[in-house]
Amino acid sequence: VDELLRVRNKLADAIVADTLFKAGHDGMKLPKPLTVAALGVALDGPLDMPLEPAPEFSAYRRACLAHQRAMAAVIAPLRGRVRQALTALSPALGRLAALDAVFDEALRDRERQLLSTVPLLLEQHFERLRRAHSTTRSQARESPAAGDSSSPARWLADYGRDIQQVLLAELDVRLQPIEGMVEAIGHEITRRQ
Repeated sequence: VDELLRVRNKLADAIVADTLFKAGHDGMKLPKPLTVAALGVALDGPLDMPLEPAPEFSAYRRACLAHQRAMAAVIAPLRGRVRQALTALSPALGRLAALDAVFDEALRDRERQLLSTVPLLLEQHFERLRRAHSTTRSQARESPAAGDSSSPARWLADYGRDIQQVLLAELDVRLQPIEGMVEAIGHEITRRQ
């Protein structure tokens, strides 16, 4: 139980502490906005209006993949150790460990395939948010009286929270089989007392 909590906390803390996912982060530097005047473009509007930099998903993809690799690298050995603990406690729990090993082997490729789509889905979400932000900015330029409460930092902060939640949910899914086996160990220990 202690090792499961340690692993969960270590991985969850790494996701939460990732500065790329935080508002005002330093992990992904946005270029300094250019102004229309700096480009020498003639427009009907003010010449010092900033042209917003276009953030890219690539830094988020790398971070997501790194967290997924960390989860896989730490959780697989933990699952093996929990199976060994089950086997050592009783023949019935040994059968549970053997069943978990069979399911793990049978579902490993499918799980890997499904989890590999997470970065793609996150990229699609990123693009939707970026387009919505761009539309909001365009509307604000057309109607300055309405004001512009939108900034790249705001939608990127929202996206950062979203990607954190997705990665934390993935962590929970990856740990569920281990939690079930640890619970079985707890029941066996309680039964023996």
